[in-house]
Amino acid sequence: MNLSRPGRALRGWAEYPRRSLRTVRMRLTLLYGALFLVSGIAVLAVAYALTWNAINTISPLGSVRDAGSPSAMREAKLRDALIAGQHAAMMHQLLTSCVVALAITSTVRV
Repeated sequence: MNLSRPGRALRGWAEYPRRSLRTVRMRLTLLYGALFLVSGIAVLAVAYALTWNAINTISPLGSVRDAGSPSAMREAKLRDALIAGQHAAMMHQLLTSCVVALAITSTVRV
């Protein structure tokens, strides 16, 4: 194949659209793409797990202790509910941004 004219191979496929694209190049491209996606998903899972553990060690949930008055118990439960809400929002934001980054790099890769 002449590397100075890469469109020549595609032109041949355009003339014969029923011809299979099962060339070695296509197989390796698909394999590379699949491996790229799997490794990206693995990095996403590791980042999510490490962030989850880091946040849980900073602000453990379920820290409502036996307070003396009902108002103190209510405040502790409210505080824990706010922490849980912030934790969920932060993890959702992390997951969304990681998926967007994976989608962008997958698109740019092609």
